[in-house]
Amino acid sequence: MFFGGPFLQGKGNMRSSVRAPRVVMLIMEYPPVFSGQGIYLHRLVKGIQAAGGEVLILTADFFRLPQREVMNGIEIRRFHFHPCMPRWELRFAAAVVTFLAKNLTGFDIVHIHGYLDVYGLIGIFNKAARKKTITQLVLLGADDPLTIARNYRYGKVRLKLFGMQDRILVISKAIAESYDRAGLPPEKLVYTPGGVDTEVFRPADPDEKDALKAGFGIGSFRKVVTFVGGVIKRKGVDLLVQAWREIARLHPDAVLLIVGPDSFGEDDVNGNQLMAFINSMKAEVREHSLNVRFVGRTDKVEDYLRCSDVFVLPSRKEGFGYVIIEAMACGVPPVISYMDGVSNETVKHGVDGLVINDVYELTGSIDKLLSDAGYAKQMGASARKKAVEYFDLNRIAEQYYDLYASLIMDGKSRR
Repeated sequence: MFFGGPFLQGKGNMRSSVRAPRVVMLIMEYPPVFSGQGIYLHRLVKGIQAAGGEVLILTADFFRLPQREVMNGIEIRRFHFHPCMPRWELRFAAAVVTFLAKNLTGFDIVHIHGYLDVYGLIGIFNKAARKKTITQLVLLGADDPLTIARNYRYGKVRLKLFGMQDRILVISKAIAESYDRAGLPPEKLVYTPGGVDTEVFRPADPDEKDALKAGFGIGSFRKVVTFVGGVIKRKGVDLLVQAWREIARLHPDAVLLIVGPDSFGEDDVNGNQLMAFINSMKAEVREHSLNVRFVGRTDKVEDYLRCSDVFVLPSRKEGFGYVIIEAMACGVPPVISYMDGVSNETVKHGVDGLVINDVYELTGSIDKLLSDAGYAKQMGASARKKAVEYFDLNRIAEQYYDLYASLIMDGKSRR
């Protein structure tokens, strides 16, 4: 048994009568492997643990990571996996089921992130073992029910397997709509938005900003615009570099920071194609002598955001866009592209951010915020207020905990 399981005391009737939920989280890409969902989950787990839950991470080893590890107080078990493995979904699910079968007394709930149980093996096993299963859908157009039914063979069978889950958790209302249109049981749907640690991601005063800029070697620039994410086409980096050619002319004292992985290798499917895109972006920056810095991967995202005047994410598709609310929590006004299920749930256009539809609007929005410091400051303050009120990570972690506790109570009532 890899979990304890004392009963909790206090903090509500549910928590005084329910054993601490013992949750197995299943996700393919988890730190140190770069993944927005994985990074967010790592932060969320700490909040769930603080609320009283017990969490074990099951993930992939990519043929190079240790099979077992404890990272910042979170236990991690890794299964043999590489993206080039044939029929990896089946082999990975079989490994998970084998592990669960050997540890039946050690967990209550399996929480799957993304559409990993494509054969339904984990869900069927949990049903037989009287354990609870949650599947969390994270990317509209990739793992929402209508897309699964359309892109996979035996779509109706797959949706029926979906219906066997105890709960389907979605992070956007657009994914919830896909779930409803697929005709799945409405009582199993749970909507919970993403969250942000508003203590780590917080505004910086002018002196702090100057110190951070100096530490990053950009103290000579008066204005800082920051993008955070992998340097891939889906994130709209090409649109941003194109817009920056005009911004550089209008604001020669501004620098664009592109923060995130800018090299890919064996862990990444289509690595050569990804590197070709990155090299083309860097070549364009050199050709036009643009004030653009490719920062690369960092564990100090919050500091880059805190020294910024504008945050930009012209992405073509996101699951939730956690970095949007991270920028908002830092009091940095965001400029983001319209994305179904993302932009409307994070930013109110003209109030706490700007939503754009093309390169022309992207350029104009960055220019407006850099040209009008008062407007940018007011928008940043509104963004911070929304992040604290609606997306605080502690509040979101409490919602996860309560979901787990309710499933345990439901299981007891049925026995």
